[in-house]
Amino acid sequence: MKMRKKIKNDSKRRLGVLVSMSSMPGEFGIGDFGRESRCLLDRLSECGIRTLSLLPMNPTGFGNSPYQSPSAFAGNINYISPQSLFEDGLLRREDLEKVRCSGRDMVDYGQIFDTREPMLKKAYGAFVKGGGLQNEEYRKFCRISGGWLDDFAAYMAIKGTMNYRSWNQWSPELAGRKEPAYSCWLEEHREELEFWKFTQFIFFRQWGQWKEHANERGIEIIGDMPFYVAADSADVWSRPELFAVNPESGRIELWAGVPADDFSGSDRNWGNPVYNWNNHRKDDYAWFRKRIRMCGAMYDALRIDHVIAMMRYFGIKDGENKGKWYDGPETADNGFSRAICEEAEKSGLSIIAEDLGRVPDGLRERMEESGWPGMRILQFAFVGKYGAKSNHLPFCHQKEMVVYTGTHDNATLKEFLSQKTDKELEYMKWWTGKNTKEELQWALIEECCKSPANLAIIPIQDLLELGEEARMVYSDDYDRSWKWRLSGIEQLHEDVCRRIKKTAVLTGRCGVENDADFFQYLEW
Repeated sequence: MKMRKKIKNDSKRRLGVLVSMSSMPGEFGIGDFGRESRCLLDRLSECGIRTLSLLPMNPTGFGNSPYQSPSAFAGNINYISPQSLFEDGLLRREDLEKVRCSGRDMVDYGQIFDTREPMLKKAYGAFVKGGGLQNEEYRKFCRISGGWLDDFAAYMAIKGTMNYRSWNQWSPELAGRKEPAYSCWLEEHREELEFWKFTQFIFFRQWGQWKEHANERGIEIIGDMPFYVAADSADVWSRPELFAVNPESGRIELWAGVPADDFSGSDRNWGNPVYNWNNHRKDDYAWFRKRIRMCGAMYDALRIDHVIAMMRYFGIKDGENKGKWYDGPETADNGFSRAICEEAEKSGLSIIAEDLGRVPDGLRERMEESGWPGMRILQFAFVGKYGAKSNHLPFCHQKEMVVYTGTHDNATLKEFLSQKTDKELEYMKWWTGKNTKEELQWALIEECCKSPANLAIIPIQDLLELGEEARMVYSDDYDRSWKWRLSGIEQLHEDVCRRIKKTAVLTGRCGVENDADFFQYLEW
C-alpha cells in the first residue's frame, strides 16, 4: 500500500477545499474511493485546488459522527468502493446492484448499515477462496497493524454477537477480557476476526490508491484527528487504564464537554471520556504516538481537533449536569506536545492546531514552540464585533495560519448571510466593497483567499453557494447531521470552476510561473 508518498507544492500560498469523504459523489449511497470521487479530484485540480482537507476517516458512532468513533485507528468501511471490489474480482455484477442507491444527495445510513457488511462478507468469501489470507500483502498489513487491528477486530466481532450493545454491557469475561474465557471466545470466532481484519486491509489499500491519485494531481491531503474517542470504542474497551473509566464496572467517571454559552444554557456533555493523563505520561504518551504515526502514514498534513484540551479541558462527572475546568497535560510539562512533534517529524507530517474556543493561557506559546499553525474562521470576524476588534479579520492573520470561511460545525456561508441583521450586512458590504447581499457570498470567499495566511480552505458547500440544506452538522439535531452529499460531479460545472481558478490565480494561490500562464488561466 503506497500511503507514505509526500508531495511538495509549487507555491507556498495554496487554496484548499474542506469536504467529508461521505459527501463525495457516487452511486452507492455514500462517498467512496471509487471513480466519481477520483473524477472530483481531477476537477478540483483543474480549478487550481492544491489542498484537500478531509473530515475524520474513522468509523462513525453516535449520530453518524466520526468524532464519536469506535476506533481511533480503523478506517470507515463504508468508504470502500463496491465498484473497485467488482473490478478486483471480489464481487459479481449482481452484488453491485444490491448496494446501488437511487438517492444521491443525502446519505441513507439505515440502508448503508443494512447493505455494506453483507456486501463485504461476500467480498471476503471471494478473497478467502482466492487464497487471499495467504497473500503476502495481506499478511504484512496484519503484522504491522497488529497492535490496534487485533483489538478492533475482536471488538467488532464481539459487538456483532452482542446485538451491538456497548462493551460495558457485555458479559464480565468479555468486557474485562478475562482469561481463559476471552482467548477461548477468540479461538471459537476466528473467522469473524479475520473478516474484520480483511475490511481494514481493503480500506487502507483503496485509500492508498485514492491518495496517490490525489498527490499525482498536485493535491495534498490534510487529515483530521479527533482529540477524543467514543466511550463505546475498541480503544476504551482494550485500554481502559488510559481513560477516566472505572476498571471494574466499565463506567465512565468523567466526561468531556463544554460549559454553557450563548447557544446552550447548560453545560454540554459530548459523550466522550476524558483521558487518564497520569497513565499516558507514564509511558511517554505511547498511545498518542501511535496515532500520530498512523496519521503520518496516511496524510500529508494533519489537523488535530480541540488542542486547547492539552492545556485545559472541561469535564463533567458521571451523573452530574455541571462540569468544571481541569488542567491538561501541558500544564505540568511539555511531554505531550513533544511526543506529537517527535512522531510528526519522523513521518514528515505537518500539524495544524484547531485552537478555536476559549483559549487558555500558555496555549499560543506552546503552539509557537511546536511550530503548529492555528486556525481563523472568517465567519467569526462578523459576529457582533466591528472595526478591528476581531482577530479573525484577514488583516489580523499571519502567514503560518490556516484560514477558513467556516468549518463543518458552522452554517454554510449562504445560510450565515441569511441570518445576519441589516446592520451586520451593511458592515460586510462596506468591508468587502460590495453593494448587494447577493455579492457577499463570493466576496467573502475572495477575502478569505486574499488573507496573508499561506493556506485558505473553503468548504465545498460554500464554493457551490449552497444554503442550510447542505449544512454538515446541525447543533443538537443528530438525525439531520452528516448526511449531505454532492449529487454529482456536474455540480462543479465550468462556470464554478472558472470562478474558483480565477480567484486562486488572482490571490497567488495557484503557483503560476509566468505571465503567459497567468493570462491563460484568467481566460480559461
